[in-house]
Amino acid sequence: MKKRSSCFNSHFWSGLHYHICITGLFLLLTFNIHSQDFTWWNQKHLTDPGKHWTECLLLSPSYMGPNALSVPDIKNGLTGKMQLLETGIDLHLSKGDQTTDVYTNIYIPFWQGRIGLDVKVIPLEYYSMDTATRDRRRVREKDGKGFCSGDFHIGTWIQVCKNMKYLPDILLTINLKTASGTQLEAARYTDTPGYFFDCSIGRKFLSKSSTGAGYRIYGMAGFYSYQTFDKNSRQNDTFLYGAGVDYFMNNLTLQNQVGGYHGYLGIGDSPLVYRMVIRNTSSDPVSFNFQLQQGLLDWKYTSLRFSASLNIEKIARKIIGKNEYPWWFKPED
Repeated sequence: MKKRSSCFNSHFWSGLHYHICITGLFLLLTFNIHSQDFTWWNQKHLTDPGKHWTECLLLSPSYMGPNALSVPDIKNGLTGKMQLLETGIDLHLSKGDQTTDVYTNIYIPFWQGRIGLDVKVIPLEYYSMDTATRDRRRVREKDGKGFCSGDFHIGTWIQVCKNMKYLPDILLTINLKTASGTQLEAARYTDTPGYFFDCSIGRKFLSKSSTGAGYRIYGMAGFYSYQTFDKNSRQNDTFLYGAGVDYFMNNLTLQNQVGGYHGYLGIGDSPLVYRMVIRNTSSDPVSFNFQLQQGLLDWKYTSLRFSASLNIEKIARKIIGKNEYPWWFKPED
């Protein structure tokens, strides 16, 4: 009995020591993470000791990462027809900030395409800033490198009118930006909510040839607002705008767009960008797209996107059966 007791005690105390060591190591790491020395940052940026460090940040496209307050999509007056899951890689190149991220967008039409649900998110982003950019943005990360994840952008698209003889196509969208993005300390995402709504109008013009080629001209105007940490201006209200021309032929569309928004704070909050998109519009299960975005004002990046669009309906029907639709989908009449 004594031997068993001794053996039990030996195992008990060795196990207890193991758990104590693991717990101690975890607490030590946690303490080190939360006890970083920000003396260097306070000396550079915290001129008023009564301020919280978030009040020193400038929440604007000029002083944040490329996905924090990006220019929303420029709509062309139409909702989408197909259930699409688009995913790809973005490369954002600038003088002092190199960013790579994974882009994800899902669009689901309802009510024969009259209404659509649009959800966008950057699930993973890697960034690397030089010292000059880190200091200009008042970043609290000393090395200026790391990983983060972005906000959700959730939108409802409403087709007001379409294919009418004397009226252009009209689309209204209502959108919410969440505060789920991480790494506010690195000025990657704002950690504040926002919303925007816009109305776009467009008209399609077909060529006289029998190829079905043509072009679409469209314009967009709206309102974009997001919360800030400034005690005097708790939110920035901006005018949202955009315009474009789409050339289409067969299953290929070339989009040329210019758009942005104009804020009233005057802290680099009036971004203007040019976008060129080459999009495969076929109904194949998988299609590929390319986008070039060039910042013209208050958004200092050249961005490239390589993405694939998955036709959810087509893929689901291949899996379930050619003559059956998935339970969540109702085809257009």
